[in-house]
Amino acid sequence: MTMNGKKLRSVSDLKRNFAIDELIDSYYSGELEYFLKETGNLDMLRKIKSIRKNNAFLLVKLYEILGIKPELSEEEVRNFSDIKKT
Repeated sequence: MTMNGKKLRSVSDLKRNFAIDELIDSYYSGELEYFLKETGNLDMLRKIKSIRKNNAFLLVKLYEILGIKPELSEEEVRNFSDIKKT
């Protein structure tokens, strides 16, 4: 899976290269499920699969599952993720 033009190998990579529109696109295309399965994040995968496709709170649920604070901007998510890794 890619996000912001970068190849993702982990959820940490996803957060470092975070883009809301790409996250939602990957959710609807099924790419996010495949990515979580391939990276061994089976608990997150199970939770993603439990979200109804027409859920009005999709973004809130995705943020919750991925451990992203909803009040953060895309740039803040990327920067916060970098800080936690160092």
